[in-house]
Amino acid sequence: MFYALIIISLVMAVSLTVFSLISGGLPLAEIIKNSQKAFFSADAGVECVLYWDIKHPEFDDSAFENSNSINCLGSVVSLTSVSSDSHFSDSHFDFTLNLDNGTCVDISVFKPSFGPTKTEIKSSGHSPCASGSKNRTERTLKVIY
Repeated sequence: MFYALIIISLVMAVSLTVFSLISGGLPLAEIIKNSQKAFFSADAGVECVLYWDIKHPEFDDSAFENSNSINCLGSVVSLTSVSSDSHFSDSHFDFTLNLDNGTCVDISVFKPSFGPTKTEIKSSGHSPCASGSKNRTERTLKVIY
């Protein structure tokens, strides 16, 4: 009988340890999944802007100069300049895309008009998109070319 109590105690201790490890790993798995989704959302935003920049090489002094809207990831985005310095004709656009997988991406594009012209893209992916979510993860990519 004494041996039975020891064996039962050992089995219970091992079971509780395994349960503790598994339940502790679940929140970590959720964070990793959200991080991956946020990163790929940010990457999709950068790829969209790069596509439109290459598709419209006639850019002179502003990003998307000849377009009032662009189509990214199945969403039509109306472009309005956030700020434009009329003296230098620099342009700056901000827009948000909501993706089908519950994520979203905030994109900012800045294109200077002269000097060593370098377009700057900042793309911040969020997973989940809801700002009040306690597990919301953000990943940002910045591309300068």
